[in-house]
Amino acid sequence: AISTLMNHGRLLCLQPTGHGKSLLYQLPTCLLGGITLVISPLLALMRDQLTHLKERFGIPAAAINTDQTEEQNTLAKQEALNGKIKILFIAPEQLDHMDRFAFLLSLDIRLVVVDEAHCISTWGHDFRPSYRQIIHFLSALSTKNPQIKILGLTATANKRVEEDIKLQLTLSNQQVIVLRETMNRPNISLSTIQQQTLSAKLAMCAHLLATNEGCGLIYCATRE
Repeated sequence: AISTLMNHGRLLCLQPTGHGKSLLYQLPTCLLGGITLVISPLLALMRDQLTHLKERFGIPAAAINTDQTEEQNTLAKQEALNGKIKILFIAPEQLDHMDRFAFLLSLDIRLVVVDEAHCISTWGHDFRPSYRQIIHFLSALSTKNPQIKILGLTATANKRVEEDIKLQLTLSNQQVIVLRETMNRPNISLSTIQQQTLSAKLAMCAHLLATNEGCGLIYCATRE
């Protein structure tokens, strides 16, 4: 995957969670010079990645997002302008603002990473409209630097989503190469329990909590 990215410059990599997709931009970042821009929809993931990059690998990195104070975002911008960081994380919504769009365009970006790339697709399970701004940003970047490299990463994409992602990451008819690993996870199984009413659902949750060991997740339709 790294060889494909470095030699061809356009790659969509589909691998299960935990298979080391982050290495696919961490290593090229050290080889390319300039800045790697990582577009990620998950603030918690950004924080985790920043900690690993700075404390474990010694790669200077920063983020611009709403989870930080204005002072922290300003410092991150200054460090990016001064060449003090190698990797900059942003949420896709940052591209909706013309001032931030222009600022990012002014940086010496050599690699753009679209993390959770299934979000770029209207057929993805977590479609984020701001992801549709990415193609405009990539187009502007490629005009400035035709050698810009593009990497899409996801653990979640069927063939329909894959084709949509490829379309959104294609510039100047340069083909996006796809490397896909099996999504089969033998340690994970799925089943459903049908419940028709809210009270029945809550009763089933109480039953499952009382009868199953370990930790679990409860997904709700709304935060309320």
